[in-house]
Amino acid sequence: MIRWLLGNLGLVLLALIVAVVVWVAAEWDDDPILEDEFDQSIPVQVINQPPGTYLVDGWQQDVSVRLQAPQSVWEQLEPGQFTAILDLSPDMSPLEPGEYWVQAEVSVDLEPVLIYEVEPEWILIELEAIRERLVPVYVQVRGEPDLGYQADEPIVLSDTVKVSGPASQVDQVTHASTSISLQGAQDTVEEGAAVLTPVNADGKRVDGVTMQPEQVRVRVPVEPLPNIKEMSVTLDQLGQPAEGYRVTNVSINPPVVRVLGPVFILEDLPGFLTTAPISIEGRTEDVVERLPLELPPGISMFDPETPAVQVTIDIEPFLDSVTVTRTLTFQGLQSGLMADASPQVVEVILSGPRPRLSALLDENVRVILDLSGLRLGEEGQIEPVVIQPEGITVDSIIPSVIQVKIVRAPSPTATPQDE
Repeated sequence: MIRWLLGNLGLVLLALIVAVVVWVAAEWDDDPILEDEFDQSIPVQVINQPPGTYLVDGWQQDVSVRLQAPQSVWEQLEPGQFTAILDLSPDMSPLEPGEYWVQAEVSVDLEPVLIYEVEPEWILIELEAIRERLVPVYVQVRGEPDLGYQADEPIVLSDTVKVSGPASQVDQVTHASTSISLQGAQDTVEEGAAVLTPVNADGKRVDGVTMQPEQVRVRVPVEPLPNIKEMSVTLDQLGQPAEGYRVTNVSINPPVVRVLGPVFILEDLPGFLTTAPISIEGRTEDVVERLPLELPPGISMFDPETPAVQVTIDIEPFLDSVTVTRTLTFQGLQSGLMADASPQVVEVILSGPRPRLSALLDENVRVILDLSGLRLGEEGQIEPVVIQPEGITVDSIIPSVIQVKIVRAPSPTATPQDE
């Protein structure tokens, strides 16, 4: 047998080759090898970026690939099975800042696949060094304090900040800018978290950099001018309201005014000014008047257009209370019926202005019991209702509920007539 195999080795090999060719041809017919471009772009990932560098934007961030694979493999291909990388530290040698053409390396997590073209194969990238430096903080003041006030220079908790980022961007930053409004201020203005903006020499924002800190505390002292003084206003009130009335409130508008004068006079002034006298003797109603102020010699109003203040004096009667006794008045009784009420007399506690209470008449206060809907023989507990003059308040009714029974009214008794 061995001698036969050795003698016919050529024929055996030929038969084997023919069998392999036949098998490959059969497989080719069932799963042909296809060559084409994958229909989606592959995003490029950067690896091994050297520390202390910044990858400048604008480089080609995806690639297309052309490949060969059996049809069955093509049917399974998905974008997530591709990996495209740019290695910025080839052969473990980190790139220095500058421009480089770096080869895009593409692989596929599927076999068998042959990638024979990547477009673009080489990608131009630019690396910049990361730079840090300190820049001053400038505060832009917007608006003006109120008339008669002045502002000092802004005070910043930190007068410098650290700017970091690509060297080309950091080099453009001349200062960090923020702003604060003093419009109409009459006292120190403070901003606890003023946002900083990196700007260049032209005052334009510089993007692509970060600042530490990003916010600062800004304080701008605002004080009155030295020849102006704020003074409260007090009232020179004469007399008393009518008997039984009282003053419940006094308001002065504005309560504080500003005066103008030499510093040495202002320093000796008390903290208030007095209005011209006003009499409320015998008054029973509110008083509203504009009154000039009594100004010391050498002193004038800062705003000459408002030489007076408006004074409002609220006058109200003293409040008092009184208890009155009233007999019930029935309403809503059907004809021929009467009410058996228990009790038939109630006490009413009233409150209001003393003069009005003292002038009350019996007919001014009535206690009504509404019996509408009650029929013969029915009983009920009814809450009485008090009718009182305007301005008088009912504090309590004693008792607050009346027990009532509806009964038949007695027949009238015949009276004998004289013959």
